[in-house]
Order: sequence, then structure tokens, then C-alpha cells
Amino acid sequence: MDLSWSVLSSETVGSIRSKVLETPSDTLWALHPEIFPDGAKEFPGDPSKVYMALEATFLHRYYEYIAHLYNIHGLKKAHGLEPAVEVPFEGYWALPGWDRSEP
Repeated sequence: MDLSWSVLSSETVGSIRSKVLETPSDTLWALHPEIFPDGAKEFPGDPSKVYMALEATFLHRYYEYIAHLYNIHGLKKAHGLEPAVEVPFEGYWALPGWDRSEP
């Protein structure tokens, strides 16, 4: 988290949207541009690649944390414990087809 805060504290919304890298188009984050508004763009002339903005990188991290919290909730419930916080319904675990079965 310290690394994330360190980077984000020196950036602006505009700068994290303008800093991009090429990435394969078959990655989870590239396959779901609907949860990365302004973060994933098609790579002109090469459908095997996409441009991912720094903004999408941090959204990816956030969505991973939420998915892990959701899984931890499931483990707690399976052991008869009540989760202490509510997990926001967004990101990866909110995608259609995500396994949201309960113990």
C-alpha cells in the first residue's frame, strides 16, 4: 500500500490517465474494459495488444483487494463467523459469471 500511496500522491487524474503501457489483450483487465473506464484502449492495428493507463493499474489493484475480501468473507461464513465489514459490489467479483456462491 505504501508504494501505491507514494505513486498516487505525486500524480494527478490527468497524469494517471496519460501514462500508458502496452499489454496483451487476453489479460483479465483487458478482457473487461467496462470496469476500466478510460483505462483500457485498443491498440491501433494489433488486436493482440491494448493500451492500459496507470489509472487502470490502480483500479486493478483495488478490484483485486475487493475480490480477496469477498473470498475472506466466504471463509469466515464457512467457519460460522460474521464478516465485520461490507464489501463493495464492484470490480471483478461483480462481473457476470463470477462465482458468488455462498458456503
